[in-house]
Amino acid sequence: MAINLEKASQIMTRARLASEKMGVLMSFAIFNDKQDLILFMRMDGSSGESVRLAQLKALTCLKLCENTDNLAYLVNKENGVLRGIRYDNAISLIGGGKLICDNGTIIGAIGVSGGSETQDIEVAAAALVS
Repeated sequence: MAINLEKASQIMTRARLASEKMGVLMSFAIFNDKQDLILFMRMDGSSGESVRLAQLKALTCLKLCENTDNLAYLVNKENGVLRGIRYDNAISLIGGGKLICDNGTIIGAIGVSGGSETQDIEVAAAALVS
């Protein structure tokens, strides 16, 4: 089962509300499990870079089947296999990407960008609480 527009809209609304409550301008991207963009939102005044990073965070989750904040060990300064790399044009190892699951099955992912890494992680997590 893939994520549909109705479910994506509900998740997007929760993300926007969490961002507004925090007072941070962000961008949000939701993809289905086939890596197709289902829904995107850029809040007025959010940075242009957040547009690309929100999408990369969600796609990274789907490519690696993991939330981006759980991938920090890959970029550890001392012994991470990708040390020095936080993102490129194909992946983002910056927190703020979360898998969307239904009964343990990955149906999509959300990427959030525009705040600090901690803020992005918090908003993405809040978006998935129904």
